[in-house]
Amino acid sequence: MRRLDQALDYFRATPKRNTASYNAMVSGFVKYGRIEEASRLFEEIPRKNVISYTAMIDGYMKIGEVDKARALFDYMRCKNVVSWTVMISGYVENGRFDEARVLFEEMPESSKNVVAVTAYDHGVL
Repeated sequence: MRRLDQALDYFRATPKRNTASYNAMVSGFVKYGRIEEASRLFEEIPRKNVISYTAMIDGYMKIGEVDKARALFDYMRCKNVVSWTVMISGYVENGRFDEARVLFEEMPESSKNVVAVTAYDHGVL
């Protein structure tokens, strides 16, 4: 945790922050369960991308804030295989199997990957 705080100090001292540096900090806070801090940084990101949104969706799912995760997911203009998979697995991890199944069915065929298909085949989805 101390290293994360040191990284934040360095990040704040850096005059030219970019989306990648914001994403790294948000992901770090999510990894250590510091979702409120991750959320504050997420709101500061001038140009959010699929990585930004997916990191926050993952964070919200990890703390059981499924509806917040879904709101972000629905707001995203561009989704990728990772964002779909994080959302579906988050539903499963939070015991919301029916919603996972529905979202899997909505997932574009081009995004259905081996992990999602395997979960579906094993009755999880």
